[in-house]
Amino acid sequence: GGVHCLKYGLTLHNVCGLTLLLANGEPLEIGGEGLWEDGLDLLSVMHGSEGLLGIIVEVIVKLRPQPEAVNVLMAVSTALKPLLMPLVTLFVRAFYPRV
Repeated sequence: GGVHCLKYGLTLHNVCGLTLLLANGEPLEIGGEGLWEDGLDLLSVMHGSEGLLGIIVEVIVKLRPQPEAVNVLMAVSTALKPLLMPLVTLFVRAFYPRV
């Protein structure tokens, strides 16, 4: 969560599947290869329930490679407005790559 959502997206976007135990003790696997099937999106429902609908016992996550380099940007200004547009441009280019 927090500022990491800007870089990596929401947790929901990085979880591919879950195995959980229902209230009656029955295991249920959701997600995996059939992520884009029609019907109720149980993976999103489980994220939204924050554990109230079942006990999560296994999580399949999307792993991301480590970046080759990390850059740090520091900008100083007496006014906020001159900094906003360059930052918006940086975010758009970094997080929405052109296809």
